[in-house]
Amino acid sequence: MMEDDELENFEEQNDNLGNSVQRYEEMLRNHSHYFFDVDALLRIIDHYIEKAEYDKAIEVSKYASNLHPNSMHFKIKQAHLYSMVGRHNEALEMLDRLEDVNPYDIDIFIIRGNIFNTLERFEEAINNYTRALEFAEIKDELLFCIGASYQNILNYHEAIRYYKASLKENSNHEMAMEELTACLGLTGRLEEGIIYFQKLIDTNPYSYLAWYNLGDLFLKTGKYDKSIEAFEYTIIIKEDFAPAYLDMGTVLALLERYDEAIAKYKASFEYLRPMP
Repeated sequence: MMEDDELENFEEQNDNLGNSVQRYEEMLRNHSHYFFDVDALLRIIDHYIEKAEYDKAIEVSKYASNLHPNSMHFKIKQAHLYSMVGRHNEALEMLDRLEDVNPYDIDIFIIRGNIFNTLERFEEAINNYTRALEFAEIKDELLFCIGASYQNILNYHEAIRYYKASLKENSNHEMAMEELTACLGLTGRLEEGIIYFQKLIDTNPYSYLAWYNLGDLFLKTGKYDKSIEAFEYTIIIKEDFAPAYLDMGTVLALLERYDEAIAKYKASFEYLRPMP
């Protein structure tokens, strides 16, 4: 629950956003030119992005670039928005120009890497994510993106290396665990995976995701009793994690313990999110 000063600050920010958006839209209606500071314009752009009104966000970023020509924020926002609406060539051209001005801006390389991934130009994506790593303070997501790019070109060994590096930075990175387990399965390195997740659990024993992926690896190697045990620890830590109930049901069915399997399947229904 918010403290009084936090609530007051939150309400003030909402008021500022609402006033900025209203003032900007009033300007458009009046065909006028108003002055907005950098923070107000960034809030307006983010407002339209949150509402998925990307064309409006692009127009604000253009107006902001003209109003504050020395600010890189708006040009980078514009390139990002171009990439979001599929205007990849325009985004890449803009990013090239921005890199000439500021070759050390991490966002340039991240956005460009994301575009190349979308275009399935995975080697170029890897190069850009690697450049971004040079400037990153928090590295887990970039390491994951590099791993995913290697996985997309079927270089599973490099993918495994980068997923492990991502988990070294953030031992709770859900997607890194999931994709690491998949790559270990595809390369037949299941026993290596079991040892890896056991060590991960030694350092982070309350990671329900680590227990869950360990259970998955035990299942793949036919170690059913150990698999059930790992899934049970998963549920102890996170009672509402439906996949653990489902997979435990699968293991119990394989062991012909059908009544117990049915009970686990039924338990999973309590926590499965309904389809939208």
